[in-house]
Amino acid sequence: MLDDINYKIHLKCVFCKTSYFELPYEGYQPVSGDLIRCANCGQLNDFSSIKRTCIHKAHEAIRKDVQNEMIKMFKKAGFKVK
Repeated sequence: MLDDINYKIHLKCVFCKTSYFELPYEGYQPVSGDLIRCANCGQLNDFSSIKRTCIHKAHEAIRKDVQNEMIKMFKKAGFKVK
C-alpha cells in the first residue's frame, strides 16, 4: 500500500548535481529568491528554481506509484489492464 512509502526530497545543484550547499549559519532556511552556493562546485543556485524542480520530481514519483497501485487493484478485482 502507498501508506508504507516515505519520500525524501533532496535539493540538487543545477550544475554538478550534488546535494551539498554552503549555509551562512546553523539552522538557516533559504526563502524564495535566495541564492545558495553549492559546497562542491561553488556555483550559486536559485533556491526557488531548485525547489520547484525537486517538488516536480517528487510529484512525478508519487503519480507513478499511485498509478502502479491502481493497476494492481484493478487486476486483483479481475479487470484486464494494459
